[in-house]
Amino acid sequence: MASYTQQTDFTAKDSLPTGDANKKILGADHDLEFGLIETAVNSKLDQYSAASALTALDDDNDSLSIYDDSAGTYKRITIGNARGELTQLTSIVSGSLVSAASVDFTDLSTSYRAYLLVIDDFLPATAGLLGLQTSTDNGSTFDAGGTDYEYAYEGRDSGGGSNAGGDNAANAIVLMDVNHDNVAGGECSGHIWIHAPADSGQKTTVVWQLGYDADQPGGSWMFMDGAGQRAASEANDAFTLVYPSGNIATGNYHLYGLRA
Repeated sequence: MASYTQQTDFTAKDSLPTGDANKKILGADHDLEFGLIETAVNSKLDQYSAASALTALDDDNDSLSIYDDSAGTYKRITIGNARGELTQLTSIVSGSLVSAASVDFTDLSTSYRAYLLVIDDFLPATAGLLGLQTSTDNGSTFDAGGTDYEYAYEGRDSGGGSNAGGDNAANAIVLMDVNHDNVAGGECSGHIWIHAPADSGQKTTVVWQLGYDADQPGGSWMFMDGAGQRAASEANDAFTLVYPSGNIATGNYHLYGLRA
């Protein structure tokens, strides 16, 4: 932000004797001062007007102005980036699915210590169990060997029942205990944390909480929480969600990164 500092001492000219060339106020003197004033004024923020108040924020197109003391200038930061700076979570990608075989998330890196995936309205085309698999080639293939994963979970249903289980040699991290019904109104919502996937010195760990309608007699709302991991320490740069029983009929997702 520039401030106006007067360059021409007009008062000093008053004391100069008549005929002194420096007593004249030239057009160049005016241009210099008005130019400095223009620069200073243009660097200031416009006064806020209620007429221009936002009714909704656009993370990508709305911005804030911040002052950089070291550079002596104002900078702009988008609302989306500001949210990330304040919460340590950065929005990476979001979208919706219709009749999709899977949903893949690629380009995972050590820039983030963990990833948070928020899902809602997930519904399988055919009743089945939602699973997660990881990749070391950015999603070209996903590890699906019979001993690639291990996991444990606990589930409770609205009928008062409870389930617990797991597997220490599986081809995916299975996020559900009872098949997810494919009837509208029983969509799955929840969140999944993927910890340190790109760290080759750790086993990628997955922790989740989900709610969904189970495909069982009489139906029953299920709450699932659990944790699982890739059985090997390796750098995973992608993961996928998939129902082996068939397509994802519908679903919304939003992936965030927790900065390292």
